[in-house]
Amino acid sequence: MNSIEPFVAELAGIDFFNSEKAWAAQRRPEIESDLRKRLRELQNALGDKNWFANNRFSAADILMVHVLRDLRHTPILADFPALAAYVEQAEARPAFKRALGDQLKPFREYEASRPTSS
Repeated sequence: MNSIEPFVAELAGIDFFNSEKAWAAQRRPEIESDLRKRLRELQNALGDKNWFANNRFSAADILMVHVLRDLRHTPILADFPALAAYVEQAEARPAFKRALGDQLKPFREYEASRPTSS
């Protein structure tokens, strides 16, 4: 996770907060290239297993999926089918759905409480 997350975070920072800046157009290709290298290594490490830690779902998978989900705004994971399937498999777990729902509940409640502007 520590070899992937910094690149994902930097890419997201460029895409969400700095995409209009001149330096972002120069920096993004380098970050994406480095990230893709790490993702290739990660996909190789996963191999034909479903999960990273002794092929059993663990905290390692929760953390890794959390990082990989931050690429949803890009098509990058489509180039790594085993990782895309890995994320999809984790997101389909009932406990994952419950935990994500619980995490997002305060945000939904806040949004629902705000008057809509027309």
